[in-house]
Amino acid sequence: MIRISRRHIGVSSYSLLAALALSPAAIAAPAGVAFDVRAGPLGPALLEYARQAHRQVLYDATLVAGRSTPGLKGRFSEDEALSRLLAGSRIIVDHTSANGIVLKPAADPAPVADAAAAPPRGRRRSGAAGRHGRADPARGTDLAP
Repeated sequence: MIRISRRHIGVSSYSLLAALALSPAAIAAPAGVAFDVRAGPLGPALLEYARQAHRQVLYDATLVAGRSTPGLKGRFSEDEALSRLLAGSRIIVDHTSANGIVLKPAADPAPVADAAAAPPRGRRRSGAAGRHGRADPARGTDLAP
């Protein structure tokens, strides 16, 4: 006679649930949200994105005025979809909550100083004394500061 304890039945039930969760249908299901946002002006595209993503998107109308987007069609995470819509716009995303977003203008990059145009710093010494401030009497360099 075979004896089955309650513990074995519980373990078997969990194994069956795990196997069903990893079924090919569950694995093949694409992740993300299905987006279909038309190409065109950025303002209406963002409104459509907010509707499809179930997010609240706040921005100043002047920020998006005159900007356009290539649109978006397919399954994406909410953040990936927004990133694709804003690509090249110099607009950054600030997450205020799980479903709230504020769009802001990207900060202008700091200007890179041109080494040739930079004014010289202090007085340079020639020879071995120039870089480290030390003199080498064998080479005849100046010991003066």
